[in-house]
Amino acid sequence: ALPAAIQLRHAAEVEAARAAYNALSTAEQAEVSNYDRLLAAEHTLNSLRLLNNKPSRTVSNRDQFLAALRDSNVGTIVVNGEIKIENIWPFRTYYQYVRHDKIIRGNGKLTYLELRVQSGVTLILDDAITIDGSRKQGSLCKAINPVVLYGNARLIMNGNSSLRTEYGTGFEGYAIKATDNGAYIEINTGGTIWASEHTIRSGANSTV
Repeated sequence: ALPAAIQLRHAAEVEAARAAYNALSTAEQAEVSNYDRLLAAEHTLNSLRLLNNKPSRTVSNRDQFLAALRDSNVGTIVVNGEIKIENIWPFRTYYQYVRHDKIIRGNGKLTYLELRVQSGVTLILDDAITIDGSRKQGSLCKAINPVVLYGNARLIMNGNSSLRTEYGTGFEGYAIKATDNGAYIEINTGGTIWASEHTIRSGANSTV
């Protein structure tokens, strides 16, 4: 069986599973019930290989984090301490787009943040990173969804990564929200996922 949380060290196991599947007859392949798991493992392994070849950047403030998030040459962002992302002036901005495959890890905490992962992009959360979109009790500001997945975006939670959100207004407040079809969500974390609305809202044909 393939490991639950695919890492680079599992490359041989993934490749062996592919070889074993390819050695089956067409009729035998049709009987394999977890082929999607092999495809997902291969996708994750490919993403990890690409990200491993890119530099890592350690951040400790909002500007550093946003610069690393937007930089296609940065593969891994290591978060130190607590970083508040929402900007109030000149206008309130709490969401940020993830347009490139990223690993966000470390023991830090990102607050007042909604990560909007674009279609086809993989976001991996690892170590003890926490994304907390919680508003203050009684807040009239819009509720935050810490991770939003568009199209066939992918979210993988490893280590003790955590998501949390509560309070705020509107019909939001999901820890993970898949807005379209085909999103992939893989939860291997020993951390917590907590939301005032629902933990996960998934679109049609999404895989959780």
